[in-house]
Amino acid sequence: MEEFDAARHFDTAPELLPRAYNRPRLKTLRSKAFVNPVDEHAIERAEQAKSTGYEELSQRLNRETKLARIMQEQEMQKHLMEKGTRSKRKGIDGSMTYKWKKQRKR
Repeated sequence: MEEFDAARHFDTAPELLPRAYNRPRLKTLRSKAFVNPVDEHAIERAEQAKSTGYEELSQRLNRETKLARIMQEQEMQKHLMEKGTRSKRKGIDGSMTYKWKKQRKR
């Protein structure tokens, strides 16, 4: 493991190793078919767009968990309105849980 050369393993220039994606191979760099955006403003815009996308994804995931919790609470309220004897119990995380007494179905 001491002899590992990342540039040789990925077949790329050592200057491009910090890139986690879009890392061109040496063959592509030699053929000059590779166009590298040199414009710093374009790179900043791409980074900002990426961070904005991750932030939006984070907000959507938070909203999904909130909506799932609300749906679960509404479903519990619906079950509580039904007939049957039930007992209230405290859950592991401090939330209230209910246990219904088993009824024989006719």
